[in-house]
Amino acid sequence: MKKFILAFIAIVLVSSVSFGQKSSQPTKEQIENGLAEEMEEFIKNLGVFYRNGQSFEQFKAELYKNKNVPSAIPKQGEELLKKAYSYLKKGGATKQQIKKDGIKEMMEAISFIKNSGNEFSLYGVSAASSLSDNGLTSKSPCKWWQLNCWFNEILGFDIWDIWCTLPFVNC
Repeated sequence: MKKFILAFIAIVLVSSVSFGQKSSQPTKEQIENGLAEEMEEFIKNLGVFYRNGQSFEQFKAELYKNKNVPSAIPKQGEELLKKAYSYLKKGGATKQQIKKDGIKEMMEAISFIKNSGNEFSLYGVSAASSLSDNGLTSKSPCKWWQLNCWFNEILGFDIWDIWCTLPFVNC
């Protein structure tokens, strides 16, 4: 009986250790693919606000309720919106194009969000209610501006869970 109890305890300990382990961290390539997919989805979502021939300023105004664009938008938010606008103006972008020329803005935007503590401040507002969601028909639970939500939808985990383990992030 004593051997049975010891064996049972050993099995329970081994099981709890293996269940408590986290899955392996994603590779740099998986993260880059995820960021490219996220940027692709971001561009697609912003497409409902874009009208052919409109200027960047006109496009940006569509993203805010009552077209009330803040006077100061953080550089990271402005650059992310400019990158998305440039792709929309060209008719869209493939994941491969974005991997070559779009991940930097997404990483800088996500880094800004990490440091500021919320996603809407990336766009220069103090409340999410200032951002427009008119015309969005996405079946996702994410709004166009919720970058971490999109990352989670695409890769299946929260970016903050792995942030400091990323090879191109200094914590």
